[in-house]
Amino acid sequence: MADLIDICHKVEVVLIALAGLLGAIELNFHLFSSLAGLFKRIFKKEKSMPTTLLQNTHSADQVKTPITKGKKYASIVIIVICTLVFVVNVFTEPLPMNVKLTNDAWLALNKGDYKSAIDKANKCVDEFGPLAEEQEHALDASNTQIPPNGTVNEIVKKDILNRGLLNDVATCWFIKGRSLEKLGKNSESIQAYKKCEEYTYARTYDPDANQFWSPSEASRARRVALEKRQTN
Repeated sequence: MADLIDICHKVEVVLIALAGLLGAIELNFHLFSSLAGLFKRIFKKEKSMPTTLLQNTHSADQVKTPITKGKKYASIVIIVICTLVFVVNVFTEPLPMNVKLTNDAWLALNKGDYKSAIDKANKCVDEFGPLAEEQEHALDASNTQIPPNGTVNEIVKKDILNRGLLNDVATCWFIKGRSLEKLGKNSESIQAYKKCEEYTYARTYDPDANQFWSPSEASRARRVALEKRQTN
């Protein structure tokens, strides 16, 4: 459902950009046609026109020129902008909803907007949690080797990234746990961390360090620290 809404929004943006592009082209076409017709009439009549009449014609043109140029330049700007919007929306792939929600949750967490981070994380786990659990169980049932942390070769990296849905759901549980912890809701935070611990095959990618880390292991460490704090 979320993907369908995203696609509809993308189509809407493309149609608006296309309409603006066609409108600007049409406006420019009429301007150039008018200018061409004006020059054609001037050159045809230039030899036979009296000097005073020719001067009057030039004076009238000078009055109209600023308006004509303004419309022409404005239409060119519209054409460029609409073309860029159209090309970007048509020839770029939209981010999958699980990726978008996870990115938004991370951004909100880093900005200190913990309520928004929890909201984005909840949307991701609610929408994609069941599929992520199925993937985790399937990997465990087939005795698949748990991926390593840190820097990996390209083959392993590709295998990890192919589990994007699993990775994003686990990461969102971790983000939710951290956000709840920041808000002082330690009991709820512990529950979120416990849920994240279930996704042992998930990995979160750190593009700055070009390496992976386990949200499950990070959640376990945070949970243990919180539980000790509550005991003391």
